[in-house]
Amino acid sequence: MADFLAYRVEFKAILGTEISAGLQPLRSPLIPFLIASAFALFQVKDFKFDWKPAFSKTFMVFLVLFPSLAITQLMLNSGSDLMPSMIDAIAAEFIKSGQAYPLISPMIGILGTFISGSTTVSNIIFGSVQNSSALSLGLNPEIVLSMQLMGASLGNAVCLFNIIAAAAVAGENDYASILKKSLLPVLVTSLVVSLFAYFLIWFLA
Repeated sequence: MADFLAYRVEFKAILGTEISAGLQPLRSPLIPFLIASAFALFQVKDFKFDWKPAFSKTFMVFLVLFPSLAITQLMLNSGSDLMPSMIDAIAAEFIKSGQAYPLISPMIGILGTFISGSTTVSNIIFGSVQNSSALSLGLNPEIVLSMQLMGASLGNAVCLFNIIAAAAVAGENDYASILKKSLLPVLVTSLVVSLFAYFLIWFLA
């Protein structure tokens, strides 16, 4: 059974590049939802299903989320021998903030989650950036990385993935209004923790 569920679809040398990707469709969250839905249909003995709103909502979510996924993959796979990756270029700009870097560190994590829709992906993209920036500036990397994780977690409140998914379930279409209401608490929390981290770094120093 484990080997069956581990079946993987591979996409090698995409468009003639060295970039490869893959997915495991049988381990997708979609499968448990389909199984639960089938049991629910048999339980209520009502097999009528209105496909139109389901596909309509799914398509609208796809239109918004696909560009975010594309940007994430572009950032992860950019760079060559002739030019730095997008992540390295961003890190170089962040380092220019100097000793004020701890104040913007959480915002980087928030930005990563906002773009990618995932705390994990935000940490994958920007974790190495934060670490190298901290070492270059002579700052405590553990504290800076904790600010990255905190910011990435806060970013869940403003990331389009979560807003659209929750709004679709609640039947809401005003994504901008939800984002505006979530943005201020996220920014205030980020500022408070940034100031704490800033003084903590210099206290430990």
